[in-house]
Amino acid sequence: MESDLSASGNPAPSLRRRIVISLFILFHFACVIAWILPKPSPVKSFLLGLKLPLPGTTRDPKTSRSSWGIAPREVVANYLWHTAQWQDWAMFAPNPLQTNRYLQAHVLLERGAGREYTMPRLETLGWLEGWLQKRYRKLKNRLLDEDRRELYEDLARFIARRSGDPGNLPVRVTVFAYESPLPRHDRPELLGPTAPAWVDYSSLLRDQARYSPRLLVDYFVRPGDLAR
Repeated sequence: MESDLSASGNPAPSLRRRIVISLFILFHFACVIAWILPKPSPVKSFLLGLKLPLPGTTRDPKTSRSSWGIAPREVVANYLWHTAQWQDWAMFAPNPLQTNRYLQAHVLLERGAGREYTMPRLETLGWLEGWLQKRYRKLKNRLLDEDRRELYEDLARFIARRSGDPGNLPVRVTVFAYESPLPRHDRPELLGPTAPAWVDYSSLLRDQARYSPRLLVDYFVRPGDLAR
């Protein structure tokens, strides 16, 4: 006779509960596999194309207003997006980044002095500090890949709150994106019989890069922006 207690002495889960948990695990793995499969893939297209009536917001393209309601929505995409389990291939394929990028701002203070504020750059940090600050890389990529002025202004307000002194507050924040094309690994000076035996690629990709600034936003600090 099968015992109703588990090995720990607690009541064993019912058959219905085990079936529900097993189905959810299968659903989760199907979602993850569907998302990471390369294109084109009939399995990926089928799984990502599954739709069910789900609650959510729908944006009206004419008025740009969002309304709440139940409508057919992609099951896999919505599940991974709202549980923060989606991922992309931007680092490797199909179009890996061809530039080094970082964000820097010039902060003008009310007494006329200026300060430079640079968002954390992983290539200038040690491995431990770089690991702790790596979230800023995702922020940088989102800011530069999405042309949304409200995000740039929010970044300017964030920098303003971290700059200045109680008696010398920031009044203007100008944010620039500095970009430099990645030098090719097969340049002539790195090939052939005269090529060096060892190449310091950290120096090649970072220290010797020539960065060009691009203005993101020129923001005048407003009353209330400095409130934390």
